[in-house]
Amino acid sequence: MAYCLYTNDDVCSIGPVANRASALKARSGDELYNYYRFSADEWSDWEDYGAFLAVNAWISQHAKRKDYFECVAPKLLSICIDALAEQKAAGVFAANPDQQFLAVWVSDSSSSLVQESVARLNSPEIYRAFALEFADSE
Repeated sequence: MAYCLYTNDDVCSIGPVANRASALKARSGDELYNYYRFSADEWSDWEDYGAFLAVNAWISQHAKRKDYFECVAPKLLSICIDALAEQKAAGVFAANPDQQFLAVWVSDSSSSLVQESVARLNSPEIYRAFALEFADSE
């Protein structure tokens, strides 16, 4: 399984996305396998069931601040990484770390937080596979 907290470059909202190996558009050995495996933009499960309404209301309120993009948004994404790390430590995600992928995904961005989240939240093997596909663009 793969799980991400997903936002875009303007960090105007955040929500969960997930994917299963069975939903990948490419199979192991295909040159696009790691792209589909790690690119949350291509994943299948986007429903948050209203779980992020309060978070997104907070974001909407704070996005009006002059320092939002320089200070608030990076701190928010850092907090998201911390929250995923806490949930991972609590056993919320797959028990086998080589069978899971966790990240904070900033779509269409060169944010270093994406790479930082993948390095922190995943096994070294998962990070290496991710980096083969995304390290140059992240």
